[in-house]
Amino acid sequence: MEEVSTAAVKEKEKQDSRLVAQHNYLIRSYLSFGLIEARIFTLMLATIGYKEKELKEIKIKLADVVPYSLNGTVYKQVKQACEDLFNKEINLAKVGSKKKDFHKVRIVQELELDSGTGYIKGYFADRIKPYLLQLKDNFTLSEIQLLMTLKSSYSHRLYWLLKSYESLGKYTESIVELKKLLLGEDAETKYKDYFDFKRVVLEPAFTEVKTVLNISYKPLKTGKKVTDILFIFDNESSLIEKAAPKKSKNPIRKVAKASLPDMFAAESALSDLLESITDLQERKDVENAYRSMTSKGLSSESAIFFLSRIPAQDIHYQIYHKYTLKKDSIKDSAAYINTVLSNLISKE
Repeated sequence: MEEVSTAAVKEKEKQDSRLVAQHNYLIRSYLSFGLIEARIFTLMLATIGYKEKELKEIKIKLADVVPYSLNGTVYKQVKQACEDLFNKEINLAKVGSKKKDFHKVRIVQELELDSGTGYIKGYFADRIKPYLLQLKDNFTLSEIQLLMTLKSSYSHRLYWLLKSYESLGKYTESIVELKKLLLGEDAETKYKDYFDFKRVVLEPAFTEVKTVLNISYKPLKTGKKVTDILFIFDNESSLIEKAAPKKSKNPIRKVAKASLPDMFAAESALSDLLESITDLQERKDVENAYRSMTSKGLSSESAIFFLSRIPAQDIHYQIYHKYTLKKDSIKDSAAYINTVLSNLISKE
């Protein structure tokens, strides 16, 4: 019995550590979810394999959606969430188009809630396939476990939105547009006053999101009125590295260009490295691994060195399993990650 339990725990940990992805067109559509809806949608994304070419049946455990007692009240909430998700329509642009035309589509075409088996089953709508399958560029990744810790529907939406802009370092959005992105159709009737929107939606969601993203925000005014929000990703500070590097025989040094006397030295190094990679997914993996390392304090020089020795996906795996899951007990993130990755190289 104990062996079965251990196997089940390991399988759950494996599932939780998986990445889920969406095309940025989908992330940046006008859409709102309830919290249970958001959890169901996350687990639906988790059923899609990276190499899948067709949308397959969705099958998720009710116990994963609501990991507490499924009494009558909770079951009604899950049922309502399934109905709301089934009826959800979004206006999507065609992938590759330069602007959004009117194109209403459903997210799912079928959902079944079966209390007898304890599963939610169904299918994504076929029209949504280009935004979920075979994603090569302009998409965003996130960890299932991280998403399932978020405690509000607004946090889910804000997290995905900000994550999709993270590589830019900064992201500015108008209050009007931000409300539509977080509230969907409710944006026209709810929280018309900025301070109400900030108090009920933005501030609580942002407070939670900044525990998993290194980010801050600043209200921008037109005259005396707050009209825009500037989000600043703190890992942008990793781009301002002006110290001259120590001499090294590492051949990647010629790529790093760390002697450039300006704030774009790190970006130049990354750009040169990416130019040498032809596979789009590999480029995305390398960029994400680079951002992950530098956002936690590693220098661009160190990040590029590790990328020259360790596959990007292995770096992401090591950071997630050796650092993220126990980061609260780690005092020096950069030193810890440096040790983990150095030990990985020493085992080669």
